[in-house]
Amino acid sequence: MPQYVIRRVCLIGLPLLLLTAVSLLYWFDGALLSDETHHLSPWLNAFYIISLTANIGYFTNFVAIKMLFRPYHKTLLGRQGLIPKNQPKLAKALSITLNDHFLSENDWGQYLTQSKVVHQTLNALKHKGENWLQQPENTLKLKSALIKILQNNQSTLDPLLQKIKRQTIEQQIDQLDFPLLTQQLFSWFEQQMRDNPQKMENLINPIVNTIAGNIPTIARHLIDSLDAHIESQSTLRRQIAKAARWSSNIDEEEIKAYLFRMIASQNFRETLYQGLQSIIKSCQETGSSDTETNPFIHFGQNIKPLLKELLIKKSEHLISVETLINLIKNTIKPDKLQAIAEKLFKQAINWLEHLSVSPKTQQLLNQQIVNLIQKINLKSVIESKAKNFSPQQMEHLFNVMIKDQLVFIELLGALLGGLSGLALVNLNLFFGITLLGASIYLVDNVISKKKSPHYQPEKNSSSTNFILKQD
Repeated sequence: MPQYVIRRVCLIGLPLLLLTAVSLLYWFDGALLSDETHHLSPWLNAFYIISLTANIGYFTNFVAIKMLFRPYHKTLLGRQGLIPKNQPKLAKALSITLNDHFLSENDWGQYLTQSKVVHQTLNALKHKGENWLQQPENTLKLKSALIKILQNNQSTLDPLLQKIKRQTIEQQIDQLDFPLLTQQLFSWFEQQMRDNPQKMENLINPIVNTIAGNIPTIARHLIDSLDAHIESQSTLRRQIAKAARWSSNIDEEEIKAYLFRMIASQNFRETLYQGLQSIIKSCQETGSSDTETNPFIHFGQNIKPLLKELLIKKSEHLISVETLINLIKNTIKPDKLQAIAEKLFKQAINWLEHLSVSPKTQQLLNQQIVNLIQKINLKSVIESKAKNFSPQQMEHLFNVMIKDQLVFIELLGALLGGLSGLALVNLNLFFGITLLGASIYLVDNVISKKKSPHYQPEKNSSSTNFILKQD
């Protein structure tokens, strides 16, 4: 705003100052000039000369600055602003300078490290993700998306799930100590038989029921075995055995009735219970570290592969993509799914934050971002963008960057013009002011050069490339 005011004041004030000088000079040197005012002529003449040269200096720089941009387009006589005329060259130089000195791989790595882009990205992701998951409608979108992903990838996921399931079951089974588990199971049975005999008698019922269900088959096998044995005897013995069987009325139904009466008796249950107790006690007594005689080791070795196949077969339809889809559709409610999603999202963010703390990880992530940026070819993008700027945009861009300096150049022109006019009026005063200004400039220039570095062209590079070197 101050620069705008200064420029307006100069554009209006300097011409008015010149107009005033011309008017006064004409008034006092004209027909109305009297002898009493004749002594004012030298001062009016000096005022006129300085005003004229100040206007010339100011408007010369003003027009020169305008000619950098105006006219925007080539006129009939071929006139065009310097910057619009050389816009393609400027665009190429700008792209090379920015790409080589501000957007190189090392510069991007430094920018990303200083700005902590990984940390800021995670914070933004955490904030956005939490807000998104808290919206009920987004939970339904998440549910539909999960189902759609599972359906579209079912042919790939099903074999993978079965492989994971099989490996998991095999690993878990292999980690179990079956001999030890078997020994602990028998020890538990022995203790229960000793401490809770009434309760453990209930174990007999499943065995009795199993035997009862197989009595018809047992009876059939007994009759078949008896007939085969009789037929294998000599003729006399065979006839005697058949007569004894006929007289005793031994047939399949009679045997079934006998077996049913036997297993229903209390004596059978007691005998069975005592036999089970005897087996457990015998296993406990023979259990040792010797693999040749330890029954638990043999039992564990035999049951392990069977248990693996049983669990794998029984879980075949239990773990599948279709099971997961039905679980998401029918079992998991929206609020439960939201809680699961929030928990998983939080764990993922915590894991990423913990991972990003490592300087090595940050460097790796920054390098990946730099690689992506380098693939964009920013030099071509900048050059194309700069070429497509309109002349008005270019002028506005330069005014934004150097408008303060442009006003200073215009004022400097007015000052130098005024000094040149002063030289025509009073040479001694001109030399005094000029010498004072030149002394101040030289002292400032020498001190500044000693304190600050200067730029020199870099060898084996284009004219737009410079490196900073200490004087």
